[in-house]
Amino acid sequence: MSWDIVIVKEKFDLNSDNYHPKKLGSRDEIINDLKALLPNFDEVGELLEEDGYTIEFSIDETDEIDSITLRVYGGGHPLNAIKLILIEMNWQAIDCQTGAFINLDKDDTHSWQNFQKYRDKIIKNRDS
Repeated sequence: MSWDIVIVKEKFDLNSDNYHPKKLGSRDEIINDLKALLPNFDEVGELLEEDGYTIEFSIDETDEIDSITLRVYGGGHPLNAIKLILIEMNWQAIDCQTGAFINLDKDDTHSWQNFQKYRDKIIKNRDS
């Protein structure tokens, strides 16, 4: 079970049926930029493993990429790495749990904390 985030180039009306996302860049550029930003980024597995959490990057195999899905597992503080990516790359992110864009101006960890509580409850109920 993961907390999912979709990275896009810019904010847009999430209710629009006519939006065509702008490109984030080429796959090779994105991989190289992630390696430069995140020393522990594993380009082969497209994973970032840090203290307490893992982020799986789903990057299409196409030449030009218009979105990246992040699947976050574990605990810890993954928002620091996610915000670093978004700020340095000038990208935006949609929190799939809330259906809203992540506000980079706030240190809002509510969605991540709520996901962990939900996940832990499901696991506890499954194991009992």
